[in-house]
Amino acid sequence: MKLLPSLAAGFAALCISCGVAYRAIGVRVDEQGVLREAFALIPLGYLSGTAALVTGTAALITGQKRRRNEEP
Repeated sequence: MKLLPSLAAGFAALCISCGVAYRAIGVRVDEQGVLREAFALIPLGYLSGTAALVTGTAALITGQKRRRNEEP
């Protein structure tokens, strides 16, 4: 398996799992009125989603260049 498509799939899976984990953990306000949430999952999800888009685009571009070079 090629490296860039595997990386893009891994980043996409991480993005989705961050969203699912954030929803599963939930948000609550404790007795002192402090908001309790897994805030770190939000930027991590956005960062991994952006990385999935970038690596996926790079995989498509390099794959198209290889196909053009292989054509007779």
